[in-house]
Amino acid sequence: MTTDMPKKSWITHLPGVWVPYAQLMRLDRPAGMWLLFAPCVWSVSLADCEFHGGKILLFLLGTILMRGVGCIWNDFLDRDLDRRVVRTCGRPLANGAVSSQQAFVFAVVLALGGAGILFQFNPFTIWLGLFSLILVGVYPLMKYVTFWPQAVLGLTFTWGALMGWASIRGALGLVPLVLYGSCFFWTLAYDTIYAYQDIEDDQKVGVGSTALYFGGRGKGAIAGFYSVFFGGLYTIQYLQGFSWIYGMGISAALILSLILVVRLNLKAPKQCLRAFQQNKWIALIIWASVLLENLLR
Repeated sequence: MTTDMPKKSWITHLPGVWVPYAQLMRLDRPAGMWLLFAPCVWSVSLADCEFHGGKILLFLLGTILMRGVGCIWNDFLDRDLDRRVVRTCGRPLANGAVSSQQAFVFAVVLALGGAGILFQFNPFTIWLGLFSLILVGVYPLMKYVTFWPQAVLGLTFTWGALMGWASIRGALGLVPLVLYGSCFFWTLAYDTIYAYQDIEDDQKVGVGSTALYFGGRGKGAIAGFYSVFFGGLYTIQYLQGFSWIYGMGISAALILSLILVVRLNLKAPKQCLRAFQQNKWIALIIWASVLLENLLR
């Protein structure tokens, strides 16, 4: 197992002083950003047949900034732990490339940018966004008190499923609630896969994860999480009155997830990382299915 800092990335072309800050934001690892962004755009597209490019752009920018804030907060709390784990010892706060004070100032700047974006939305969406900060704040602490930090991440990372709909409708309804619940299980699936990279280190340092909780039963649990996720997406097909076009797209994403689980070797960290990253294609297929349904309605 090696450090999770990519040796080659586009950020190496940035001025040297900028590189550790880009690493703090995980700009060299965009898969997590796309997984955070996906529930937002699914929800926007489910809320209205029209393509709301302006709102989608705001969600994209907000995702980049607030993911950065969350990653910095996580790395700040875990800086001592990260130094003891091979995969994370190269992170800027763990290796001293950025000081705690510098990281704090940078996080404040990013948060102010995120606030500027949030306040472009309607009041209900603004309040939803502010409430999500509670989840962002407590998530990094959960691995110290439970084997289920992935569940708290699920509540946090899928919040866009509520905000996207609210940004269009100014309220919530059954569809965004079903989407939020579905995406919760999707997050459990892909983040459990991700957690298997660290299962040995987590056991040594005494933190919890669903990977440790399930152990050798992990593939079955992951398959179950994906099953609930796709069950929710098919329920949305019924609630929205969508046609076979959406259903075929969701089925294609389901097949991709089945192939992913069947091929998954939870004892191979690099394969776990690749499987985690493949979820961005599942996200893209689902969004394309909703967009095509809207276009042809």
